[in-house]
Amino acid sequence: MNLATLEARDLLDEARDSTATHARSKSITIELDADDSLPVAADSRLFLRLLQSLVTASIRRTPNGGRILLEATRRSAEVWIAVHCTAAKIPPEQRETTFDKFQPGDQGARRLSGWGQGLYFCRMAAQAHGGTLAVETCEGWPSSFVIHMPMAQAQGQVSVHGGKATRESPNPAIAA
Repeated sequence: MNLATLEARDLLDEARDSTATHARSKSITIELDADDSLPVAADSRLFLRLLQSLVTASIRRTPNGGRILLEATRRSAEVWIAVHCTAAKIPPEQRETTFDKFQPGDQGARRLSGWGQGLYFCRMAAQAHGGTLAVETCEGWPSSFVIHMPMAQAQGQVSVHGGKATRESPNPAIAA
């Protein structure tokens, strides 16, 4: 991975822009509500693909004329990123299996048509960034995909040396 310190708001804004045409084709509104200065250590290409996949899955599930909200906020020492939508609620007993990798012919693949590889990738990408991804209950929304990411320290850049992420800082005493 090619890690850098990126702003969650910028990533969500780019994901919204790149999926806007698909959303408009179903008259779905995509809104953005993200705090400023929410740095995450992320590979821009991979994390953007993760967000685009979550938004696309939400668009597929949301009925025409529905609504999607991309939200990012600080929660303790983490960045909480959510893709909420007005799609049908995912039953609690299906929340964990939603991210399973389906094989052709699996009963689950037929039950949740079209979800297979995309959401499996999303969970793996979130974990590769040191985060988690789950379906969570969020007040006012029937369906929410939520990513919990460690907050990157704003100073310096994150880079990868020999496969291990390290923080570069103008002050070597701050480097992690």
